[in-house]
Amino acid sequence: MDSIELYKAFFDASPDGIVLVDVHGKIILGNKLACSMFGYSKEELAGLNIEQLIPVRYREQYDALFQDFLKQPVQRALGDGKELLGLKKDQSEFTIEIRPNPLVFRGDTFFYATLKDISEPTRAARILKENEERYRILVENAPEALVVFDIEIGKFVDVSQTALDLFKMTREQLLSIGVAEISPTYQPDGRLSSEAAKEKNWEAQNGGKPVFEWIHLNSEGQSIPCEVRLIRLPAENKVLIRGSISDISERKKVEAYAKERSIQLQILSDNLPNVFMYQVYCSSDRKMKFSYLSKSVSKLTGTSPEAIIQDPSLMYNIVVEEDREALAEAEELSYRNLSPFYADMRCQNHKGEIRWVHLSSVPRKAENGIVIWDGVLIDITELKNADETLRNTKEKYRSLLNKLDAAIVLHAPDTSIINSNPKAVELLGLSEEQLKGKMAIDPEWKFMRVDHSTMPFEEYPVNVILTTQKGIRNLTIGIYRPLTKDTIWAMVTGYPVFNANNNIVEVVISFIDISERKRAEEEISASEEKYRSLVEHATDAIFIVDGEGRFIMVNSSMCRMSGYSEEELKHLTIYDFALQDDLKKNPFHFDELKQGKTVVTERIMRGKNEKLLSVEIKAKLLSDERLLIFVRDISRQKEDEQAIIAAKERAEASERDLLVSNMEYEAINKKLIQTNKELIEASLDIRERKITEAELKRKSEELVRANQELEQFAYAASHDLQEPLRTISNFTGLLNKRSSAKTEEEEHYIQFILKATIKMQNLVKALLDFSRIGRKVSTDKVDCNEVLREVLANLKASITESDANIVTGTLPHVIGNEIELKQLFQNLISNAIKFRKRTEPVRIDILSEEREGDYLFTFKDNGIGIDKKYQDKVFIIFQRLHTDAEYQGTGIGLATCNKIVSQHNGKIWVESQLGEGSTFYFTIAKEN
Repeated sequence: MDSIELYKAFFDASPDGIVLVDVHGKIILGNKLACSMFGYSKEELAGLNIEQLIPVRYREQYDALFQDFLKQPVQRALGDGKELLGLKKDQSEFTIEIRPNPLVFRGDTFFYATLKDISEPTRAARILKENEERYRILVENAPEALVVFDIEIGKFVDVSQTALDLFKMTREQLLSIGVAEISPTYQPDGRLSSEAAKEKNWEAQNGGKPVFEWIHLNSEGQSIPCEVRLIRLPAENKVLIRGSISDISERKKVEAYAKERSIQLQILSDNLPNVFMYQVYCSSDRKMKFSYLSKSVSKLTGTSPEAIIQDPSLMYNIVVEEDREALAEAEELSYRNLSPFYADMRCQNHKGEIRWVHLSSVPRKAENGIVIWDGVLIDITELKNADETLRNTKEKYRSLLNKLDAAIVLHAPDTSIINSNPKAVELLGLSEEQLKGKMAIDPEWKFMRVDHSTMPFEEYPVNVILTTQKGIRNLTIGIYRPLTKDTIWAMVTGYPVFNANNNIVEVVISFIDISERKRAEEEISASEEKYRSLVEHATDAIFIVDGEGRFIMVNSSMCRMSGYSEEELKHLTIYDFALQDDLKKNPFHFDELKQGKTVVTERIMRGKNEKLLSVEIKAKLLSDERLLIFVRDISRQKEDEQAIIAAKERAEASERDLLVSNMEYEAINKKLIQTNKELIEASLDIRERKITEAELKRKSEELVRANQELEQFAYAASHDLQEPLRTISNFTGLLNKRSSAKTEEEEHYIQFILKATIKMQNLVKALLDFSRIGRKVSTDKVDCNEVLREVLANLKASITESDANIVTGTLPHVIGNEIELKQLFQNLISNAIKFRKRTEPVRIDILSEEREGDYLFTFKDNGIGIDKKYQDKVFIIFQRLHTDAEYQGTGIGLATCNKIVSQHNGKIWVESQLGEGSTFYFTIAKEN
């Protein structure tokens, strides 16, 4: 084998991907692993520019790293240990490590880069960390009380916070006692609590997992019905029993209520006209026998329930002969599949009348294996007679469908389009004739996900509904229009329509055009990336630490100032940067931070290699107990201050020397010396005042700049919260789908996490919206009449649902931000609809008045009103007067209104009487 072939074999056999690149970034060639890593053939890879293997949003950043390497071409990891992203041919992204090396060949400079795919280790570490965090949260927030009991010493050795709350004790109190001290002398069954507890502990100690009901006592002597689960924990030389205690007080109340309701239901079933209930089972000889019939059956059969239970044929014989075979087939199918069955059939009552009845029956298998059906029979003769009337009204509903603003498309079970309204024709760009019969999987159709990737056929809304047999709500998709060759964005809602046999007969799809909103969201997303860059490139060091002082996030200025890399900082805490003497003085003022104050202090920071810096520290405690810190290097400023002090001391020393050396002339020059002294003091006062004024000016400018950077960082940090929230929501949803055999307790936990995550996502989104207000200053002329028309169009569904009557006069043209004014109008109208009385229709009056320097706007409603003592608080962020159970919300709506009005040099206030509606006033300055 010649040397060239040997080098090629070595090149392709390398365990890392290798590409050869010239100084302009053009790829000369790549080995097999590099081609496989990015999904290109060797021919495709050669000739590409290296930046085409990098996501677009990072190309500018990567180009700077590449140029930096060309200035000093020595072997090192590009980005110095930072995770870099590669872009495959299919546009998917993965984490890589790049190590460039210089190469001079025949006088030309090249470099070859080794590439290593490190996405799986990075992803595995991230998932492990997320799983550990989820597990910790689940345990800490478990709704049941958890205790660990040591059999030998007869006391609790570990308890959860829920246990402390349940027994109303401190941790020290509960850890100093045993089971007997939190139990009554006797249990409800008459057994001594001490004897019964020993029996259960013995069972758990020997490998059992007893589950039983128990009466506990809290510190106030109150009885608490509980369900207890015991299990032995692994431990050396000890016998530890873990107890899981659930308060079942509410369940006991529900059981008592259910028993009472069962009696009421039986009374109701015996007295309902044209309706009776039954229970039937399949005996060993495969014959149906009744075990229960409500008394009302005698109205149909003329026979008592007891007689039919003895002879079931008395019931089956009243079914018209033509319908008996279909009934038998439905019962057989339900028996085999344990599936509900429904049927409409004709019966001849004891008077000889033919009556239509609807049968609904749900099967279940008892513990002994016998199949039991619980069912109801309803006389629907009058309903059948009304079918003809319903058919006559079908045309009226079709007319209503055609007048809707939302596009409506009806699909058959094979996905073909049965019908569509004019709005659908308009939005899809096809005529009604072209739409009719078209399949939802037609190759001409192209739907897209929110990330602009092509949506596979199985994710098409109609296919998802047919597969899951469940509806979908508010799904955002892109729709490619074949005739106009453009794309619109739509919000899709759909649901299946079932027949009496529980089969889908139609799928209804409705969608509204949200193209403008989608474009606005994408513009906002692009701007968010800019704000993230501002934090990274801020002059001051900015970082977030957890409750133990560990670094969670740092910017590049912190790395530069401290001398440590970002990876090194992850293994340090803020206490590593403080001097030992400072650590004894509470340098971070945690007592003030916990009161919600922003702490500003000056300290000496110890960096890498014992480098000391004079710094100004600003700290703020975030809502999740993490600490946001800004650090500014003021070493030069401190040196200047010391120089000023030294100069002042030298001047004073010179003055003292002069006075001493001229004491013999004191009598002659006394007045002159006094005058000179006063002049010197005045001069020093003037100089110090000028220094103070300059320092105050500099501090003021720094404060303005710091506040701006804090606002930008808070906005970026809030945006970053969305990613872990989406991860929690996605993994919890995945866990929910994959866990087919969940207990009721596990299902409760999963739903609790999902609801909490959704609530947090809504809160973060509201915070992001709130932070955006005022970022764009506008001096455009805005027509408030047009603003109101668009807001009413957006709220049409809510207005229609609440039957709201909105009365408005002519509104002025003002100078301001059109988007923010729409948000102001929409928040006030939405609040008026949300907080309405349920006893009368909603009425909202919107008026305006021109005054000398501004316009006064009035929004008056007839809702539930606001108590006077709360009227000053409603405009404060997160101030809510109602719980989520009463009215859902984030507590940011009126705070947003206040901020928007302030941005327009105006004021907002409310006048209200509880129970008699509210009137919101705000002003917009004529010159803004």
